[in-house]
Amino acid sequence: MRTRILVLTAAAALAGAGAASAQVTGPEVVKAFDKNGDGFVSKAEWEAAGRPSERFDPIDANRDGRLTAQEIDQALARLRAVRGEPGPPPKAPPTAPPPASAPNTPQAAPQSGPAEPATPPR
Repeated sequence: MRTRILVLTAAAALAGAGAASAQVTGPEVVKAFDKNGDGFVSKAEWEAAGRPSERFDPIDANRDGRLTAQEIDQALARLRAVRGEPGPPPKAPPTAPPPASAPNTPQAAPQSGPAEPATPPR
């Protein structure tokens, strides 16, 4: 239970309060906190960003001493679930090129059945 509270508290530290948490993503947090450009947030970078050190470990799921965008996203998702908030807006699907048209092939003339015999006029 204590770990869950720490995780939620850590996620709150990442997300801020209220509606702001629905807009924060793991990649955004990494971009803001990652000062050495390695793509991760170290504990030193976490603390340099003004975050309490005790809130780092509950987010570091694999215990490697650095936070990934995925670990941060998971913590934020848990926080949003507890708060009953929606997640970040879904990313727009990539725009696909229009489907390729069929090559220009000549259309065969419609086939008609056997000709009907002509009836003599009356």
